[in-house]
Amino acid sequence: MKTDNNPFLGASQAALAAECARMSRELNAPARTSEDRLERRHRVSLLLSAASARLTPATNGHYVSRHEIENDPTDFVDAYLDSHIELTRQNRYRILVKAAIAALGPARAQDWIRDSRVGDPRGKTYEMAQDSDDGLRRVLVHLAALRS
Repeated sequence: MKTDNNPFLGASQAALAAECARMSRELNAPARTSEDRLERRHRVSLLLSAASARLTPATNGHYVSRHEIENDPTDFVDAYLDSHIELTRQNRYRILVKAAIAALGPARAQDWIRDSRVGDPRGKTYEMAQDSDDGLRRVLVHLAALRS
């Protein structure tokens, strides 16, 4: 059991969501041994730690502290603009998830978000949706066409 690093840190929000869903299914199955239970507990702990770090409103992976912006006034604007950009990306992703669930149903939505390629076959759909309002609009138009 690894304790020195977290394999989920740095994972995209979609990857974390997929892993959370997988872990939820796994936790519903009985563990065979006490070692299995301990390993699951450890992985859930790592996953929750990474998910909470990913969901925290952040700038470059950390909070904007008063100390950081008090020392250099030019950092004040940059820190808050960077935070705005990250929060906007997170909100676009949340809108994508809601739209995918509405269009495809909860059972298919996460797989579609993870695997689909709208437009450029080299890029992930969720990345397009997160990167700009125009990208989100293109993905939403595609989802509207897929509705059952």
